[in-house]
Amino acid sequence: MNDMENKEKIFLAKIQLLINTFEEIDDIVANNPNDQQAIDFEISDYLHLLQNEDLSDESMLEVSKKLRNARIKRNQLQNTSQLIKAYTDNKSKLAYQNNRYCMENAIKNVVNRLNQDYNYRVLDTNDILEIKNEKPLVVTKEKHKITKETLEEMINCGMKTNEIALALNCSPSNISHLKKTYGLGTRNYTKRGE
Repeated sequence: MNDMENKEKIFLAKIQLLINTFEEIDDIVANNPNDQQAIDFEISDYLHLLQNEDLSDESMLEVSKKLRNARIKRNQLQNTSQLIKAYTDNKSKLAYQNNRYCMENAIKNVVNRLNQDYNYRVLDTNDILEIKNEKPLVVTKEKHKITKETLEEMINCGMKTNEIALALNCSPSNISHLKKTYGLGTRNYTKRGE
């Protein structure tokens, strides 16, 4: 077999691999909504059992375990759904070598956003510790004083309002208010004609 025939076979094998890969991706894209609906129905059934059936403590524990596993599976399917959206939004860019990095970046951005820590809406740390039968924290409702110097240092380091709020465990609106109060990082606008 000469070198040209070898290159031809390698090229054809790569094309077949590409076609097979696209077929597998299309199957994942097509099946994900059905998989999500099935797991949503399963979660709904477990919640119905907990709410409406007279279950023993042991049975409630078993249903809770099944519910937990179903929620984990649902989260994985939701992650896949977000990746699918990034893929379908950028699929046309695959045809052009110079644009392929756009799809890669879009996928990486989605991956970086996946599996973020959940921010409890109602329950606080003590509620969660109590549910877990752990000792509650003794927390005093004391406001954390954010000094002008601390805020100025963070701004000078190039941190954005959201990043500062996250680092100081407060809301971005609180940081914006303090910036305005301290006269830091605010823009001065002038009216036209002045």
